[in-house]
Amino acid sequence: VCKYDYVEVRSGLSADSKLHGKFCGAEKPEAITSQYNNMRIEFKSDNTVSKKGFKAQFFSECGGRLKAEVKTKDLFSHAQFGDNNYPGASDCQWVISAEKGYGVELIFQTFEIEEEADCGYDYMELFDGADTKSPRLGRYCGSGVKTTHYPSVLL
Repeated sequence: VCKYDYVEVRSGLSADSKLHGKFCGAEKPEAITSQYNNMRIEFKSDNTVSKKGFKAQFFSECGGRLKAEVKTKDLFSHAQFGDNNYPGASDCQWVISAEKGYGVELIFQTFEIEEEADCGYDYMELFDGADTKSPRLGRYCGSGVKTTHYPSVLL
């Protein structure tokens, strides 16, 4: 529907990124979480009827639930990845799940976390399940691209 005036929300920056919805009228959409460290919001209006508009709040979320798909997706440690270092005192957890019968493959493209002998300060842990009670696959810190990946692990 939404033929004339609308707000379109997408995960990612491009016009063909995943569409979360096209919204119009007076009903407020539910909270929308981007799959990436950015979100595209586009407001379109025609030249006829004008209304009050919209007001929205946004914030950076640390962690969340993600769905693994056949195509590769990016996951960032923090919202300003690439522009700023990760913030101190972060405790982020992501759960990545796939369709029944499929596994999740996690390949690190960039990896730079404070190094310490036992990874006791800053670290990334990987579990074979939906919570920290699941078997731990590893604890990682330091620098360099990690070549280890888990082709059939159900996270």
